[in-house]
Amino acid sequence: GTRIGGNPTTGQPDAMYRNVIAGNYSDGIEIAHSPYVIETTTPPQSYPTEDTYIIGNYIGTNARGEVLNRSGTSLTGGNGSNGVTLEDAVRAVVIRGNVISGNGDNGIRLWSRITDSEITENKIGVAEDGVTPLPNGISLDPYQNYARLRKGRHGIYIIGDSQRNKIINNTIAHNKGYGVLINNGYTEYQAQETRATDYNTISRNSIYNNGDWDYFNAIPKPPREFPYAEPELNNGIKFKDQGGDLPNLGIRPPTITAAYLDRVRGTACNNCAVEVFIANPSGVANARGQGAVFKGSATADASGNFIIAISGMAAGELITATATDAEGNTSEFSVNATVEGRNDPGIGTPNPTPTTIPTATQAPTATMATTIQPTPPPPTSRPEDDDPLPPSPTATMTATTQPTSSPPATPTLVTA
Repeated sequence: GTRIGGNPTTGQPDAMYRNVIAGNYSDGIEIAHSPYVIETTTPPQSYPTEDTYIIGNYIGTNARGEVLNRSGTSLTGGNGSNGVTLEDAVRAVVIRGNVISGNGDNGIRLWSRITDSEITENKIGVAEDGVTPLPNGISLDPYQNYARLRKGRHGIYIIGDSQRNKIINNTIAHNKGYGVLINNGYTEYQAQETRATDYNTISRNSIYNNGDWDYFNAIPKPPREFPYAEPELNNGIKFKDQGGDLPNLGIRPPTITAAYLDRVRGTACNNCAVEVFIANPSGVANARGQGAVFKGSATADASGNFIIAISGMAAGELITATATDAEGNTSEFSVNATVEGRNDPGIGTPNPTPTTIPTATQAPTATMATTIQPTPPPPTSRPEDDDPLPPSPTATMTATTQPTSSPPATPTLVTA
């Protein structure tokens, strides 16, 4: 696909400028390696890889944001590995308004010290219509089967000391693994290398129907524990501990003590922001369902108690919740509660709405569009290196625009 070091903008909101990035063997887009060193200059020049914008692209689909019918390394012909990878200490990346679906591994993967980045208003695991399933994590390529199982098949995967990232107002659905997996390890399989993957905020997303356990059971697994989706109906937001400590400082989900047609009551961490959702349609009571439809929010009081006003609920529907503390750590979803067919008979005033609801950064407008050519198939031999995929032929071009708030443009190396 495209490998970028520096701070260009890829795509823009207007559809006529959107890029179609699909059919590549490896990642669709990789933003990596900060600082990025250009060794062909004298002396070599070093640039931070930051303030990068990925806006309004189709990543893993055709130009209509639908399934890409192509035989190859994945069932739909999407990119063979991740839709988007951020890697190696890049920061302040905005991924907004993209369709990121039909890719072989994760929709988006944040690996190794990714900070202060925003993932907003994307459709991850669905087509452009926001409804039709087009999951990430669908590759059955035997060449990469072992590596894919290790790296994951999730909507969004955050790992390796990545901090202060925001996931806001996305649709994350139908992915074969978790909707969002946060892993406190440095790599997916080295439990001794625990890292502080903390302060990551997940707010007001529509997360549902992630985790296809039957699909995973059909794939041979190496004799090692990997971050699969699990038959515990906790596939919306999942914390994985590798070495003892949970990510996001181990923040606990709220407890819903009562759910009525007009209010939700419960307890959470003191002074934490609580968001309530209609639980995943396939969820069941007493499971930790996925939050499909955002219904309301409030700030718990100093003792952790909350009352949240809601509307439009029906008796028997399931509701779930998350908690976010003042440092930006968001919890997993709570255990589902069943809505009673009556209004709240108790007393008390609903808690105030949080005063620090996360908002996305305004992205600049790009003035160039990029055509991405599929990369040829890799060698048939398996690489010895544990993480990178086989190399492919490279090409070089120079970005001609920068975000308007950035310093004057500097050469940016883009490898297709």
